[in-house]
Amino acid sequence: MFKEYMSQIYDRHKGEQAMYDTIDIISNMMEKVKETHPSVYDQAMQELERYLYNVSLAEAKEIVAGMYNEYGMSGERWSYEQIVDVAKQYNLSDSINKCDLYIVMNMWNIDYHHTMEQLGLENNVGAYIMFSCDWLADDDFGEGKVYKYFIKIHEEDGEDE
Repeated sequence: MFKEYMSQIYDRHKGEQAMYDTIDIISNMMEKVKETHPSVYDQAMQELERYLYNVSLAEAKEIVAGMYNEYGMSGERWSYEQIVDVAKQYNLSDSINKCDLYIVMNMWNIDYHHTMEQLGLENNVGAYIMFSCDWLADDDFGEGKVYKYFIKIHEEDGEDE
């Protein structure tokens, strides 16, 4: 019934204002849910965060294409398809988002290639996987780390220009 009402509202009141009006209505209701049913509220917020923080493959490829370092390296070393294959080879959990892994593995290659080379690890895919998984698991940015680190921060930097 909710979806039907939302669809009818957007059909009848075309435009951005209908979206903002319904956001206000739902936001007010969510505050009431938060007070009366906090676990339901938390579950809804987790679903919204998951949707918000999901980085699409197109966004991931754009992020990786824009990577560069002072040594002249740029772009991807590993394609998304290669990352998916490597994740299978290393039996990585399905809970690890492959778009996130694609971004982070390529970030490690660009940002830390010189160090990896000095350590003799520049061709050690397992080392890149381990560093990438550690980076992804580190909770310093909380939920949505890849989104916050690679998209949100750069959007905010662009606002200052």
